[in-house]
Amino acid sequence: QTKMGIEWSQSEKQISKANFKNKKLFGNEAKTFVISKINSENKEEISYLDIDSIIDKSEKLYLENRDLEAAVEVLSLLKSELLMKQKSITKDLKMARNIQRGIVPEKIPDWNGLQFGIIYLPMQEVSGDYYDYFQIDPEHLSILLSDVSGHGIPAAFITAISKLLFSNHKKGNPSEIFGSINYQILDLIKKQGYLTCFYGKIDSNHMLKYSLAGHPSPLLLKHSTSEIIRLEGEGTYLGIFEEAREFYKDYSIQLEPGDKVFVYTDGFIEGKNDKGDEFELKKFEELILSTKSLNVQKTIECIREEYSSFCKGTDQGDDVTLLVFGISLERDKLQWYISHAQKLYQKSKFIEACVVLHEAYQVFPNDTSILLLLGEYYAKSRTYEEAIKYLSDYNKIKKDNDVSYLLLGYCYYRIEDYTKAQVVLQRSIALKLDNIEAMYRLAQVFLKQDDVPRAQKTLQEILTIKKDDKRAKLLLQFVARNFKE
Repeated sequence: QTKMGIEWSQSEKQISKANFKNKKLFGNEAKTFVISKINSENKEEISYLDIDSIIDKSEKLYLENRDLEAAVEVLSLLKSELLMKQKSITKDLKMARNIQRGIVPEKIPDWNGLQFGIIYLPMQEVSGDYYDYFQIDPEHLSILLSDVSGHGIPAAFITAISKLLFSNHKKGNPSEIFGSINYQILDLIKKQGYLTCFYGKIDSNHMLKYSLAGHPSPLLLKHSTSEIIRLEGEGTYLGIFEEAREFYKDYSIQLEPGDKVFVYTDGFIEGKNDKGDEFELKKFEELILSTKSLNVQKTIECIREEYSSFCKGTDQGDDVTLLVFGISLERDKLQWYISHAQKLYQKSKFIEACVVLHEAYQVFPNDTSILLLLGEYYAKSRTYEEAIKYLSDYNKIKKDNDVSYLLLGYCYYRIEDYTKAQVVLQRSIALKLDNIEAMYRLAQVFLKQDDVPRAQKTLQEILTIKKDDKRAKLLLQFVARNFKE
């Protein structure tokens, strides 16, 4: 055997290359290197290194490292694919949310002294809770609140179906509407979901006729007695049983000034605090009593604040919706405000008329008649920015009035915001195809944007509707003289 000695300052060691074959003699596996050193007691200590074993382990580590790198690369690719899918899902959810925002009204307008307030808190991007209203005729208004089983996209899809069905079934008593819709939901969703629902129809004398389909009982706060009444009724779910029609019944109550009705989904009273305690019905009733002196809007604000404070720091476990409606104690003032403002307007006292209407607006901020008159009167007084504010609020509630869009487009034109003017004027024309006034204003907007061909085309369309329209002819002549190129 060959030996080699190495010395350094820290200690003395000897390294020997060995080839031990007699295991009994040495009592060790064959080692490639023998390392010896003198310890503090001046005795030799020997240790062994098996280089073959080290090489084998190195090879295994190399292979394992190579497999690990391959796995990391695969995971990286999978991560990229997951991120792409996540982006696609997020995009789809945002699209679904925007669609549902179009389905669920942003506000329910004040009507005949009746005011509405909403707390609407989807658990996810889209919600299984759905509320709506229908102006059946000048004497009747219907409202509904439903809760679809499940969450997310499937539940939101059923809310879209519900929107269509309830929009097509406005006539008849609430129980009859439930009976008809139940069959159609069964046909459409094949028992893959169901919904609970409150449906109420209110007449001009504030008589409420309602029916329940497995929905939590609404609460009525009687202003005159400070009493909370749980409205009767049960019914069964929509979309489960073919024979459900016989279980739906109609109930009626007479609403009086100051009375408020609270309709909610079960997610509302199941809201939890950080200790796991639920909001509960008893706590809700106590909160309702504390709002007796408040109008509907202030009531909603108070409940929202208390509810948010109770559930602060916890994850929402369900969609949450609360619909409150009640008769304003100041409802008799509404018509006085309007008639007084109209008299001032007829005397060309436009600003004074706006002041009166603004007082009415403070009491009835979602009354569409007040919003439209404020927009019209401010436009007449050439206070266009204020007119735009009220007309925009009106159009969020009433989306089918070509006159309001025409007036709004004119206001945008006057403040030289031609892009917005073009959009709302085109909306006005879409609602009324022979809307000559909107078309004329749109032609003016195109000229301001130096879009002469579209201005000419719009003016010619006016003349196809009304051949002797003088304004269209004069503007076409003006364009021909001044915009030859």
